[in-house]
Amino acid sequence: MLREAKINRIKVCEAFESNYFFKPHEESDNIYLNAADLKALEEFDLSGNTRLERACDLFLPGNYTGLRFSDYSRLTSEHIQDNLITIQQTKTGGRVVIPEKQLLKLRKRAALPSCRKHQIR
Repeated sequence: MLREAKINRIKVCEAFESNYFFKPHEESDNIYLNAADLKALEEFDLSGNTRLERACDLFLPGNYTGLRFSDYSRLTSEHIQDNLITIQQTKTGGRVVIPEKQLLKLRKRAALPSCRKHQIR
């Protein structure tokens, strides 16, 4: 951006051309769950472990809706109308509407699970 400004004859601090300024690059692994992984987790019998079952009930709908934890953890039945989830995002303030397709996946699990901040007990 600074280079572009300089080309357009906008006065900029030329220190950006120094070797001290560089774009850091770091290799990282992309770890994710695909649809088959989520389906397998959804169908896995966790009835013998209520802690894992609760964690799964929080995790899967969060993935299906794509909401941030801060938004997903606030969901109530009031956010669901006309087969749509509508919520005002905490981080951005933007309004999000999630279609019926994702809502059906959400309803396969029990009712909307409540959670205490960042703890599952």
